[in-house]
Amino acid sequence: MSDSIDIDLDIKGLDESYRAMGQFDEIAQDELTKALERALLLGERSTKVVSPVLHGRLRSSVAGRVTSALGIEVAGVLATNVAYGWILDKSSRTHYRRGPQAGNPTAGWFSETLKARKGAMAKYFHEGLRWVRIRLERLAGS
Repeated sequence: MSDSIDIDLDIKGLDESYRAMGQFDEIAQDELTKALERALLLGERSTKVVSPVLHGRLRSSVAGRVTSALGIEVAGVLATNVAYGWILDKSSRTHYRRGPQAGNPTAGWFSETLKARKGAMAKYFHEGLRWVRIRLERLAGS
C-alpha cells in the first residue's frame, strides 16, 4: 500500500493562445520539472528533520526523484527504501527513542509531515507556472 499526495493546479490563467504555441509543452515541462524537484527537496528535508533516528540509516535513505515529465504532467516519488520506515510511519505502537520527540509515537513521521508541507510544496508549482507564463510572453513578444 502506498500513500500519495497529489497537487493539482488550476491553470486557467494560461491563455489558450499560449497553449497553441509550439513551445508550450517544452517550456511547461522544463519549468514544472524544476518545480517538482524543488518540492521533492523540501519534502525530503522536512521528513529527514523528524525521522526516527537511532543510527541514521532511515534518515539517509529518504530521497526523491522525478519519475516522468510530459508537458504539464510531471510526477515524482519521495520515499525510503528502508522497510521499517513504513512500519514506524504507520504503527502507533512504535515510539521515538531519543531526542526532542523521545517517547512520542512515530506514527506519521513521513506521511503526516508531507501532508503538512503540501501547501509549501504547491508554491513551487505556482512559481513554475508563473515562469511558464513569463517565458511564453517573451516568446510572443519576439
